[in-house]
Amino acid sequence: MIEAAVAAAGPDASVKLDTNCPWSVEQALHHDRVLEPLGLTWLEGKPLWPPENYKGLARLRSAGRHRIAAGENAGSLYDFVAMMDVNAIDIAQPESQRRVA
Repeated sequence: MIEAAVAAAGPDASVKLDTNCPWSVEQALHHDRVLEPLGLTWLEGKPLWPPENYKGLARLRSAGRHRIAAGENAGSLYDFVAMMDVNAIDIAQPESQRRVA
């Protein structure tokens, strides 16, 4: 299905994949490698479970092949600081409908 979406979007599209927290670090690294030929712009939405596994996210970011975008599950500014402190994300995505204090 992902391959079909990328193909339908065309070669000039910037396709991002929101994974919605399904994987362990090892599973995420595997899928990161499998998805590489598709040329995705980034993996989004914290690809790991639990979503607060910032050290695991940092491991995926450093060992993986895609940029990492996250933040829609962050409950406060401190969550973003925690992600950034361990270099877990490339792109911060605060949820516009959530009040982050």
